[in-house]
Amino acid sequence: MTRTIVFMLFTIITVSTFSCRKTSFNTDSNFELGFSRDTVLFDTVFTELGSATQVFKVFNTDKNNAIEIDEIWLEEGENSKFRVNTDGEPGISFENITIAPEDSAYVFVEVTIDSNDESLPFVVEEKLFFNANGTEQGVSLIAWGQNAYFHNGGRIIVDDDGVNFEGSSLPCDEVWNNDKPHVLFGTSLVNAGCKLTINEGTQVYAHAGAGILVLDGTLEVNGTLGNEVVFQGDRLESSFQNQPGQWGNEILALADIGFGEELLTFTRGGIWLIDAEPSYMNYAVVKNGNIGIQVDADNAVMVTENVFDFRNCIVHNHSVYGVLGQGSNMIGFNNLFANCGLSVAVFQFGGEYRFDHSSFVNYWSGGTRQAPAFVLNNHYESGDNLIVRSLNESRFRNCVFYGDNAGLSEYSEFIVDIESPENEDYLFENCVLDTEQDVSDLTKFLNISNNVTPQFISTSDFDFRPTQTSNLREAALPIGGALGIDLAGTSRIDTSLPDIGCLEYTP
Repeated sequence: MTRTIVFMLFTIITVSTFSCRKTSFNTDSNFELGFSRDTVLFDTVFTELGSATQVFKVFNTDKNNAIEIDEIWLEEGENSKFRVNTDGEPGISFENITIAPEDSAYVFVEVTIDSNDESLPFVVEEKLFFNANGTEQGVSLIAWGQNAYFHNGGRIIVDDDGVNFEGSSLPCDEVWNNDKPHVLFGTSLVNAGCKLTINEGTQVYAHAGAGILVLDGTLEVNGTLGNEVVFQGDRLESSFQNQPGQWGNEILALADIGFGEELLTFTRGGIWLIDAEPSYMNYAVVKNGNIGIQVDADNAVMVTENVFDFRNCIVHNHSVYGVLGQGSNMIGFNNLFANCGLSVAVFQFGGEYRFDHSSFVNYWSGGTRQAPAFVLNNHYESGDNLIVRSLNESRFRNCVFYGDNAGLSEYSEFIVDIESPENEDYLFENCVLDTEQDVSDLTKFLNISNNVTPQFISTSDFDFRPTQTSNLREAALPIGGALGIDLAGTSRIDTSLPDIGCLEYTP
């Protein structure tokens, strides 16, 4: 047997027991077949060479008339990785299959896959279509093909009772290593009191709609320089290498979970922490999703006790936001937040945010952008009420906030929207901004360079090192400690003053 996938074999058994009287057929164009399953999924059998069979049924729900299925066919036709067999005859399409009144047809699905065939994508997916009376319906066929760890999670349900989860959570205190890739299908839940540890070099691939939800649990990501942990979509074709919006927890409902329901229209991070225990992410790359990282804290939680610490991370190319904090406590340094469809970072509804030597840069090329690169605020609206949640000791030092404006004439790339700023504790120090806002208050903005384009080596090539003549050069506060090296491992100590942002100039 070659290492090529042995495609699925379908056997459709139709029931054709009729009386001698003439059979009448349903011809209603609005009639729909019933299916016992809308998805046929093969999971952990494919972590080793093996095969399995599953079955579903197609129902004729008409009590009085037979139904003729005009055609059954595979979506990919001759190029399909699946095969169909009906009445002992294999093929890629079939015609004129009859099901008696209130009867059904069984569909048997078989698959044999060599999980070590590295030419396969992680997820082999297409549809088996049925057409009856001109109405087209389909059943999804999904097989996990490549040698990997597959995590078949559940789904998030947000309703008036808050955030709930339907399905199986990850085993408590699970550890993911880099011996094989990890593929997410659905949402993987880290439950209360449990921890997910992801060690250096681990590659995490998320299917469409998939993500990680940390609900009162802990996430620890232990990447190292040159051996980062990478989160991305599971499409391996070259055309998907820089395609945003491939993964992230799906939007299932709107509800008020402490922030105002009007603000939850699309806020579902691919990596989503809600009231999480102290967690961290070091040397990670999070790319090509909807929202990369989202950290939420409920009103009743003291955000100072639930810090999310991420250092030396690259979060980029997401269709909505790179990082979203809502009333949360987030700290970090040497982070690059770049190139997202709306904003690279939004910190809203108050909280505590402390970032050093980080770059918030948005040179999005996927279309017209209608939001600033960076937003900080301390309030939200609930009905007719303005709810203020305080900022606590928020500090941004040696950071750059910039973008190409992407045709934005009415927005700055840097927005600080604070109710009663005199009562709020926040400071931007030794930063480069791109804003039309007043930044003259020295108690809030100290040693600021504004509306001067920072010169990067190449924004189109994703090289955000400053050029030799950039205004980022030797303009940062010397902080030392772990910040003695930049995101790429270049020393900040060898110069008279370090550069602003996550990367140093290198000759």
